[in-house]
Amino acid sequence: MPKSKARRPSSQITPGNTKKPMKSGASTKPNSPTKAQAASSVDEKFDLNGYLKGLKQEWDRIAWPGRQQVFSETLVVIAVVTFFTVFIFVVDKIFQIIVSIIS
Repeated sequence: MPKSKARRPSSQITPGNTKKPMKSGASTKPNSPTKAQAASSVDEKFDLNGYLKGLKQEWDRIAWPGRQQVFSETLVVIAVVTFFTVFIFVVDKIFQIIVSIIS
């Protein structure tokens, strides 16, 4: 039987883990920039070279699947789609027969 996590008494809570009650009407959103800060960030030039370097770094971090994995997962997708297509077809035919008997 798994043990349930017991709550620590407030005397054991460390100062970094305490939560202060929010003031009424207080927002949980981080401080938004002032109009002057927003205007200065718009005025800055877009660094295309830095963006492309970052893009290349992120692109290199991608773990691409191997050929065998792509092939086997494609077969699984085809098999599942085929199964559900046949299943829906059979259920549809059963309902057609039931409706034709009733009418």
